[in-house]
Amino acid sequence: LVVGVADDGEGFAVRAFAEQFGPEGGYGLVSAEAQMRAVGGSLTVESGRGRGTCATVTLPLQPQN
Repeated sequence: LVVGVADDGEGFAVRAFAEQFGPEGGYGLVSAEAQMRAVGGSLTVESGRGRGTCATVTLPLQPQN
């Protein structure tokens, strides 16, 4: 299963948020990515200042053994 969500908003520096924990941001992406990996899936976030954001979640349809 692949689900993608995109917007044309401000965007953000993904790397800066993916490497930090705290109320300013980052914890949600790190947590979501870890949860997707735990069930055999993945989370990809592409963004940049001034160019919007695209997030894609990929999950297996069959349970992982």
